[in-house]
Amino acid sequence: MQLLSKTFHGLEDILAQELHDLGAQNIEKFKRAVSYEGDKAMMYRANLALRTALNVLVPIKTFNIENQNDFYEQVRAIDWGKYFKVRKTILINATANSTIFDHSHFLELRTKDAIADYFTDNAGRRPNVDKENPQVRIDVYLSNKSCTISLNSSGEALFKRGYRAHHGQASLNEVLAAGLVLRTGWKGQNELVDPFCGSGTILTEAALIAANIRPGTYRTQFGFEQWNDFERKMFEEVQEEDDQRKIEVPILGVDISPKQIGYSKVNIQNAFLQKYIAVQTGDFESIQGEDEHGTILTNPPYDKRVKTHEVDKLYRRFGDHLKQQFKGYDAWVLSGNDHAIRNIGLKTNSRTVLYNGPIETKLCEYKLF
Repeated sequence: MQLLSKTFHGLEDILAQELHDLGAQNIEKFKRAVSYEGDKAMMYRANLALRTALNVLVPIKTFNIENQNDFYEQVRAIDWGKYFKVRKTILINATANSTIFDHSHFLELRTKDAIADYFTDNAGRRPNVDKENPQVRIDVYLSNKSCTISLNSSGEALFKRGYRAHHGQASLNEVLAAGLVLRTGWKGQNELVDPFCGSGTILTEAALIAANIRPGTYRTQFGFEQWNDFERKMFEEVQEEDDQRKIEVPILGVDISPKQIGYSKVNIQNAFLQKYIAVQTGDFESIQGEDEHGTILTNPPYDKRVKTHEVDKLYRRFGDHLKQQFKGYDAWVLSGNDHAIRNIGLKTNSRTVLYNGPIETKLCEYKLF
């Protein structure tokens, strides 16, 4: 079947590599998305294993339209009863980049009307809409005159892993955090340190990668479980695929806020990773490199999390501490403040533009000699 996964801008290459490693075929990269092909087992596996995908969509119809009525008729003509029962609750998510529909919300309403009328004609009743916890999610993408209707096999977005009970201030999305770890190339080969760990998202995603634990393991449900063609035995067989590894290196997080450290401990325990990750309250200057080689990966506070006049001083102190106490390490710093990055005072080895929601950020790599 044809499949498509959305991601954050800047993570397309990493998602494509993940899909290649899973055995997906005919992989093609787009802006904020990757398309690929695979069988039903691949769809189940992608939902369980992909770290940098926001969802796994299954396109069911692509067509061109000339006007709004044309769109309605095309959607109503889909055999919706083939995919799910009328008793299932639904929710439509639409993206419109077209003069035919100048508002995504109206596109969602017309989609709902067409589906409701299909079921009224064929089942004598219409499905209910549930905005909080729908059983079936339908994705509509309209670009100019071209439209694609997809079923969202994931249900809730895949960044909702299921282990995070607490969000820290300005917390990183789990998908972005996993993308950062994969971008560094760290897979458990040396010590990993996050000196501004917050609620522990980078640490947790790093441990999942090092232990080869699939992030979907913690989820209790996926959208495809509500579909007519769901094969529970096949899904259970995919769930049983397991190649977990023991983590042999320290993973350490530090944060100056006791509250944030409390959050991180709960989240790490929810992921059953407390034996691999150590977190402690303290200033970043309270730690130093313990090995000849290691990796620092962090998202220091900026803008919303620290007063503007203090940002430059904080980054300057951080850069000095890295140079003095972490020789032989690779440091990766994510920040949305270009001026603050310059104040680190280190030569940038590489720079990757990523988006944390609508915010443009840069992941900078530094070699500490």
